[in-house]
Amino acid sequence: MFQKVRCRAYLRKASDGRCITVISAKDSEDGKAHYYYTDNREKKEEDAMREVPDEDWGGSDFIKTYYRRTEKEFSGIIIGMKMVVTKAELYCDVSYGPNGSEYDYVSKYPKEKIKAVVVAYGCNRTRLVAMDDFEIMEVVDG
Repeated sequence: MFQKVRCRAYLRKASDGRCITVISAKDSEDGKAHYYYTDNREKKEEDAMREVPDEDWGGSDFIKTYYRRTEKEFSGIIIGMKMVVTKAELYCDVSYGPNGSEYDYVSKYPKEKIKAVVVAYGCNRTRLVAMDDFEIMEVVDG
């Protein structure tokens, strides 16, 4: 911790436009909640939103990207470490309460995790850097 490092790349937040959209029961015409895969990158409106089929409940291949590696050289000081979820599978499922009630929920299952360090590189500025993308410049004796 608190060592000066030279970084080759960092993890940048990715806005890939993918999510699961919920139309609540009170807003739908038939009085039931509806779940849609939403991909804002699609050009056609019918491709941008499609209903989650029954066989996809509990897991599917709808992958959302949270972070992308971006090449950029900079230097800074390590101030922390954390596990970062870079890709996750979004899904809908049903759960049961203690009184037997049933409710739907949307969640994510991490598909790809990276151990990263938090590097402070300026005044109130930090970046997440993967463990392979930095080298220690000098050792600080404490």
